[in-house]
Amino acid sequence: MKYYPIIQFYVLISYYFINYYIKWLLFTIYLDINTQGLTFITRESYFKRNYFINNITELSQESYYKLLTKDILMNLRTYDENSLILHANDHLNNFVQLFIMNGNSVVFVFNHSHKIYNITVKYPGLNRGKSIQLALVRTENVTMLYVNEVNSSVPVGYSLLVNYTSKPWINPELEVLSPQRPPAPPTEYFQVNIGGFDPENLISSKKESVRLSGYVGCVRGLKIDDFVVSFSSLGLANSSFNTSKEKELRGIISGCNMKCDEQQPCKNKGICIENFEKGGSSCDCEHTSYYGDFCGLDKGADFSGVSVLRRKFLLEGPVTQVKLNLAFSSSDKRQRSTVLLLIQTENKRSYYLIVALNEKGEMIFEEDREGTGGAFGAHIKDRNFLNGARHSVYYKRTESSSILMVDRDPIELKKIPVLSLTDTLTDITAGDNEVQIGGLNTTDPRFASYTSYSGCISNVFLEVNYNAMRPLDEYMLFTKTGSEKVNVTNSQGVRSAQCASFDDIHKPRPGPSLNISYGVDQTWVLDPPARMPYDSKYAKVFTQQDNTFNVVAMVMASILSLVIISVSYHAYHTNVKWKKRRDEEINAEIVRNKRQSIQMQEGYKLVKEDKLQLNGINMEMKSLCKQPLPVVRFYTPTDEDNESLKGKELRMEPRLKHSAIRGYLNKIEKTWEPIEETSEILEEITEDKQ
Repeated sequence: MKYYPIIQFYVLISYYFINYYIKWLLFTIYLDINTQGLTFITRESYFKRNYFINNITELSQESYYKLLTKDILMNLRTYDENSLILHANDHLNNFVQLFIMNGNSVVFVFNHSHKIYNITVKYPGLNRGKSIQLALVRTENVTMLYVNEVNSSVPVGYSLLVNYTSKPWINPELEVLSPQRPPAPPTEYFQVNIGGFDPENLISSKKESVRLSGYVGCVRGLKIDDFVVSFSSLGLANSSFNTSKEKELRGIISGCNMKCDEQQPCKNKGICIENFEKGGSSCDCEHTSYYGDFCGLDKGADFSGVSVLRRKFLLEGPVTQVKLNLAFSSSDKRQRSTVLLLIQTENKRSYYLIVALNEKGEMIFEEDREGTGGAFGAHIKDRNFLNGARHSVYYKRTESSSILMVDRDPIELKKIPVLSLTDTLTDITAGDNEVQIGGLNTTDPRFASYTSYSGCISNVFLEVNYNAMRPLDEYMLFTKTGSEKVNVTNSQGVRSAQCASFDDIHKPRPGPSLNISYGVDQTWVLDPPARMPYDSKYAKVFTQQDNTFNVVAMVMASILSLVIISVSYHAYHTNVKWKKRRDEEINAEIVRNKRQSIQMQEGYKLVKEDKLQLNGINMEMKSLCKQPLPVVRFYTPTDEDNESLKGKELRMEPRLKHSAIRGYLNKIEKTWEPIEETSEILEEITEDKQ
C-alpha cells in the first residue's frame, strides 16, 4: 500500500503531460491567423513603418524586410475598384506592390534586378465584401500569386539590386508607385505601407487606368514567411474616432468586426454590403424578388384570371436598356397558356417582351429586340411553375449584353424565330407603349394563344431606357406618383395580396398516371449515385508544405508513448511485489495462528468427569479452566483410612495455596456441583483428614 502515492504521482504527471500535449496539438492544427486585422474606414488612412540605419537590426525590421524576397499571406474584404493593398521598398529601389485594379483583379508588381515584372489574377467576386485569401509564393525561379483558388505566375524568382541609381529600370512604364530618387544615394532605409500611401513620399503613375487610391476595407492575417504581424499590439482605438497622434493611423480600427457578420440583417438571401466609413450596412435585394431595407417586403396582388393591369410609358428611339424583376405563385389546374407580363410598343414597331406559362406549367420568355438585334428567348422545362410555390424572374439587358435569372438560377438565352410585323399586323395605327400585367389587351396576333393569368404577382419593377416603373405599387397607392398612368380591366378581380415563399426543391408538374411498363424492358433497380471527390473552393494554395509540425508531433507522440509504457511497467512491477509480500504475510499469519490454536487446545483440555464419594456424600466434579494452565495429577497416600480415596487420581491446579485455590474456584462457574446436598469444599475435607 505504501507504493500507491508513487503510482498516483506518476498518473498525475502523465495526466498533465497528456493534457498539455493535446492543447498544444489543437492550437497548432487549428491556429487561425485571420483573427487579427485592421479595418481602414477612410481613403487617407494607412499603416506605415520606416526603418533607418540606426535600427536596421531590429527583429520587426528584419521580418518586414522579408517582404522583398519571401512568401506573403493575407486576407481581404473590400468593395474597392482601384486601391493599394501593400507597398514596400528600400533605399536601393528594390520594391514589391500589391493592389486591386478594376474591381476584379489583383496585381503584384516587383523588380527582378533592373527589370519590373507584374502578375495579374482576375477574380470576379473580388470586391463584393467576401473573404478573399491572397498568397504570394516565391522561389528562386518562380513567383506565383494566388487569389483563393485562381493563380498566375511568372518564371522569375527574386534578385535584389545592390547598387543605387536614380534610373534603375529598363522598363519604367510598368512602375505604378515610385519613391523619391535623388541623384546621390540616400540614407539606408526601408519602408512599408499597408492600405494606402503618402502622395508626397510615393509618386503615383500618370496613367489613368492604374491610378490608385487608399484602401477601404479589412486586412487580416498578414504573414511574412514565418512571421505573423500582430496588429493588436499597435494600440489602435476600437472606434472610427481614432485618437492616435499619428496622422496616418487615424481612421484605422483594430480588428475586423463587420456588421454583416455580427447582425446578418439581410433576409431572403439578400447580399449585405458593409459601409466601412459609416460603420453600418445595407442590403442588396436585386436578385431576391423582395423589397425593403432588409429584403423582407412583399407587395403584390391576386389576379382572378379575368383582369388586366395596364401601365403606359413614354418611349423614344429603340429599346437599348431593359430591367425586369417580379415574383409570382400560382396553382392553377386549368392547363392553359397564360401571360404574367407583356411589354409592348406601338404596333408600327415590332419590339415586345413577354413572360408567360404554357399549359404544362413551363415558362416561356421572349424578347424581340427589333431590327438587327434579333429575337432571343428561353423555354424552361425543368420545373413546375404552377406548384403553388414562389418563383422569381430577373432580366437585365444593356445593348446586346443581357442576363436572365429564374428562381435565382442563370438561364441561357437563345436566338429564336419570330413572325415579322408585316405578316401579322393588320392595323398599324393601333397599340400603345404600355406594360400589361396579369393578362392581355392587344390585337397583336402573335399573342393570340395566351389568356389571362390566375394567381399572385408581386414586387414588379421595370426599367425601359432607364424609365423606372412599379405598376402594382402605383395601382395599390403604395407610391405617391404614377397612379394616373395605371388602368385596370375588371378591377374587382385584382386584390392586394402577398405571394407564397420559395420552395427549395422544384418538382416537375405531375402528369397522368399511365401504366406503360407492359412489354417494355426496364431496369427497375436504379444505379447508386456516383461518388465525386470533394474539391474545396478555398483550398490551401501552397505547393510546398512545411513538415516541421509532423516531425514535432511524432517526437512528442514517441515521448508520450515512452512515458506511458514506463509508468505502466513500474505500476505492474510494484503490484507484483506487493502481491508476493502480501501472500508471504498471510502464510506467516496462518502458521502463527495454528501454533496458538494448538497451545490453547492443550491448555483448555477438559478434566474427566469423576464421581467422588467423600464422607458418604456423592460429589461430581467438572473443571473448566478459563486460563490455559497446566494440569497436575495428585494421588492420595496409600495409608489413608478412607478406602474411597486410597490411590485415587485427582486433577487440580498445583503450586497454589488453599486460599488461592478457593478464590480461583469461586471464579469458575459451577466447578463443584453437589448431587444430593451441600458440602464443604475439597480443601477443608483434606485438612480434616490430615
